[in-house]
Amino acid sequence: VDVTVTVSEERPEGDPTASAAVLGTASGAEGTVRIAGEQPVAGRWVAVWFTSLAPDGRWHRAAVAEARVLAP
Repeated sequence: VDVTVTVSEERPEGDPTASAAVLGTASGAEGTVRIAGEQPVAGRWVAVWFTSLAPDGRWHRAAVAEARVLAP
């Protein structure tokens, strides 16, 4: 699973990376994944965007069980 996390002041429409700051990415992610930005970012909206899904039989799937947004 590949995932990108973005932060923006405006609600994401379509591709969330087009108008938002990319906080971080993970490629080939599985299990517990921590994505932390190199620099602090501020915004109202956080988007978790799966750019590639894992095959699961006939389907491709990804899931988020928990997400935490932490302030410094």
